[in-house]
Amino acid sequence: MQIDEQDAEERAELRRRQIESANKMLYDDTDRPKALHSKMLLSDVMHERVAQMDYAQQIKALKRQQDDAFLLQQAARLKVTLAPCITMQDVWRPLHTQCMQASEQAAG
Repeated sequence: MQIDEQDAEERAELRRRQIESANKMLYDDTDRPKALHSKMLLSDVMHERVAQMDYAQQIKALKRQQDDAFLLQQAARLKVTLAPCITMQDVWRPLHTQCMQASEQAAG
């Protein structure tokens, strides 16, 4: 007797679940839930697109920072490399000017 009651309760619960599932399917097939789901999907897509655009801007800014740092590094290396040449030009230019003036005075 107790087994029959448990079996009947289980069948009633199963029937209730099936009816609930069928009602949900019928409700989800109406226009209001479809419109809601459509709007939710559109909102999610737009949110994701904004996130992608922000990410792209961050990548672009980081790339610009890397490029700027590279250019500064190269400029510093070039300055170190050319420093002896610039120093030599600074020393030889006045001497060259003096020699040219002396030769012009001697010729003139």
